[in-house]
Amino acid sequence: MIIARRIALLLLGTALVAVAFELFDVWKFERAPIQQRFEWQWREDVRRLEASDKLPPQWFDVKEIEVIPGTPETKEWLSKVKVPLKTKADGKHKLDVLIVMWSENDGAAMVQYNLEEISSRNNIFELGRTLSLGSKSIFEDVESWAENILSF
Repeated sequence: MIIARRIALLLLGTALVAVAFELFDVWKFERAPIQQRFEWQWREDVRRLEASDKLPPQWFDVKEIEVIPGTPETKEWLSKVKVPLKTKADGKHKLDVLIVMWSENDGAAMVQYNLEEISSRNNIFELGRTLSLGSKSIFEDVESWAENILSF
């Protein structure tokens, strides 16, 4: 009986700590500058894309990355953002990334990827993504946690 009570208290305490961390994460996201929110969302989006089977093998063979700001405001923001994409010294492809950010309605960003072979300049792959930079929902992280747990 005492052991069951201790286990229940331990589980309750663990759940409360998890909820507190999640609420802090949402609070931190809400108060971050828009370029920081973009960097976090972009990093997570790239992580999810690379973990999926939806990218061509050439995505992982990129020698050059060119990030192109679509507006002067985007250019200013991008100077404060770390690009989450990786290059390979002996890669045979170039990745152009067009980014257009806007701040209306809590902000959003359009990220357009164009992957091409360097030697022939042939376009291999195109992908467009829209990232919402507005209010973060707790349910987004719960969904992410569930994906990570189910992927083991």
